[in-house]
Amino acid sequence: MSDPLRVAIVGGGLTGLVLAHELRHQGIAVTLFDTRFPLGGRIDTRTIPVPGIGPVTFDLGCLYLHPLGPGAPDPLVHRLQPAPLPPALNPGGQAGAGVAPHGWIRPHARVPSSSPHGLPALDFLNSVPLDSQEWHPVPVVFVTHQDYLHGYALFYPQQGGSSRLLDHLRHCGYDEYRQFYTQTEVIALEERNGRWRLRTRYPRPDGSGWESGDTFLADALVLTQPVPQALELLDASGFILPDGLRDELLRVTFAPSLTLLAVTPAPTRMLEPVMYFHTHSPVELLADHQAMGTSTHGPALTAQASPQWCRDYWDLPDSEITATLLAAINPWLTERPIWYQLVRRRYAYCQSPLNLPFAQLTQPPLFFAGDSFAAYAGHGINRAYTSAIYTSQRMTRVLSDVMRQRGGRRLSQRCRLEVVVTTPEEARTAVTRGANRLLLCSALELGGLTPSLACFRAVRQTTQEATHHGHIPITVMIRPRGGGFCYTDDEFDRMQAEAKQFLEEGADGIAFGILKYSPSSLRQAHNPGRVTIDLDRCQLLVQLAKSYGKEAVFHRAFDCLADRRNGLHELIVLGFQRVLTSGGTPLALDGTGVLAADIQFAAWDIDVVPCGGIRTSHLAAIVQHTHCSHIAASFRQAVNDGSFVERPRLAEQMARTVDGYSYTLNGPELMDARNVLDQLPAQGLYGMNDES
Repeated sequence: MSDPLRVAIVGGGLTGLVLAHELRHQGIAVTLFDTRFPLGGRIDTRTIPVPGIGPVTFDLGCLYLHPLGPGAPDPLVHRLQPAPLPPALNPGGQAGAGVAPHGWIRPHARVPSSSPHGLPALDFLNSVPLDSQEWHPVPVVFVTHQDYLHGYALFYPQQGGSSRLLDHLRHCGYDEYRQFYTQTEVIALEERNGRWRLRTRYPRPDGSGWESGDTFLADALVLTQPVPQALELLDASGFILPDGLRDELLRVTFAPSLTLLAVTPAPTRMLEPVMYFHTHSPVELLADHQAMGTSTHGPALTAQASPQWCRDYWDLPDSEITATLLAAINPWLTERPIWYQLVRRRYAYCQSPLNLPFAQLTQPPLFFAGDSFAAYAGHGINRAYTSAIYTSQRMTRVLSDVMRQRGGRRLSQRCRLEVVVTTPEEARTAVTRGANRLLLCSALELGGLTPSLACFRAVRQTTQEATHHGHIPITVMIRPRGGGFCYTDDEFDRMQAEAKQFLEEGADGIAFGILKYSPSSLRQAHNPGRVTIDLDRCQLLVQLAKSYGKEAVFHRAFDCLADRRNGLHELIVLGFQRVLTSGGTPLALDGTGVLAADIQFAAWDIDVVPCGGIRTSHLAAIVQHTHCSHIAASFRQAVNDGSFVERPRLAEQMARTVDGYSYTLNGPELMDARNVLDQLPAQGLYGMNDES
């Protein structure tokens, strides 16, 4: 490949390694940066030379794997023998306090939330090329508040610890497509002409600090570290994200972790190689890596503090934290540890991951991926893997368009203008004053309803005459009533029948929006329920439009959604060509930050069209802030036909306006709008806008 596309990946954890592996198979060159060696992120198996003992191996990755595993054919409860609790855990010497086998359980197992349409959760362990004979069951006990211990088993690699799971993904050398830089920190990012420039630094060999590194160029960038760290890097670089995307990412929070590594000179009193505590102890998990088969020396202990304890005591000095954790595990020890070390991780467990598998900025190509996403996949390992797979698929499509641009693709710089019309006269005015397409509806004062078939026929005839039998696309609104967008079966049946009627008559597309409201079972004011897209009904109408070779457009019902990013992805999967939106505000001018994030995420998969109270004076700001390539507006002006001159008090009741005005298309303003758009520089993605 003479000039291959290159993707820079910051972060060499599971997500970064899977992404590099997937992109490599697509012929895309990868440069990956990580501050540690070896690669693996939080799937971390480290060997430390301990004086007087030798090399001791600690597997911190097992802290993230313990609720997982390929499963066992039979519960291994019979391996666990009843045993008394240490006096510190059973001070009263209660009879019967000890091991009580309860079958196969998985602590902290999460029920996956609803998956975005068409994006199922993926299981990382099922993708690992390990022979089943390379796994072995490690007995585990789960200590409860009632001083009972439940038994289950963790399936675990027999050798190498959890990092063995990444062997097939690691490659620290160089080939034509992939280059990994370990012990390298990316300290600044800069966008230049649609490409990324990354500045790095390296640690000095003597450990005295950092020295200046190299500069790298890439066509796309993926930040796979925890979202708060990614935002810190962007902020330090002075790179400004669209408000809508930044606000969404700021909702992602992480819990810290405090882990004590210790080596004891004698066997412990631990009941099994792994003990998981659901008690008042500050320690959540105690594991012996020698007993697990990971370390040849030991006992090699890991004492993981509980998430709440980590949050409460994170700011304490290392010495106080170490003393507290040593005291907590002391009942399980026969002798005091001869060596110990505290490991801090500020961003260890994502507490509020986003539901989508990734976040995206398209100009320039920037992706956020990792276990901060794909909340529906459940455990953090599966979230990281699910995010990597779907990010690689989306990135391949985005980079394909970058390659087309490099090939000299010439596209129109005119911003397309879709004009909302309600009559044949308005259609004639729109066509002759510069509209690229029409959106036909009735009752615009109610937000637009389904027009009559007679009106459509007249509009079609008028536009053909005005263009001398040229073609201006006409999209027809399908909305049976005013108010909300959750419809009864009878209303939906009517929508289907009307949509089919207009498509058969030659409409170029149908615009509709169908939502579904799910009330909260909690019946609390702060949790009123969820509003989502009615996927099943929308799919039926999209398939109907496609059967006629026509377009499907989702109208401003989209602005009722709380999760816009998930909604956009669902519309892409369903096959919509466009979505009309004001950014969730009454006026599109006030929603430009959200619209910019929507447009960047949508890339070329769906056209996000700003609309909602747009006037000519708004156009420059909207286009420049959102980089949109398509705008929809109605450009209304008030008219008075004199009906209420004799009875002005009836105007508010009968015409729904104080003065009895009605509204029609303002032709001069439309012409001004067309002139403004034509004079603006190209603002679409990469400065490219398709013709209709």
